[in-house]
Order: sequence, then structure tokens, then C-alpha cells
Amino acid sequence: MSVMLQSLNNIRTLRAMAREFSIDVLEEMLE
Repeated sequence: MSVMLQSLNNIRTLRAMAREFSIDVLEEMLE
């Protein structure tokens, strides 16, 4: 059970990181 929660947490963290990363990339491209 805890393993499932941990993997869900990792996915959420990765998603947040990817979102911030893509936003940074988009801002770089727009400049």
C-alpha cells in the first residue's frame, strides 16, 4: 500500500517538475 502511495507521489512530483520545465522552455522560446 505504501509503495503505491509513494509511486503516486513520485508521479505527481514528476508532473509538477515537467510542467514548470515546459513553462520555462516556452518562456525562453517566446523571448
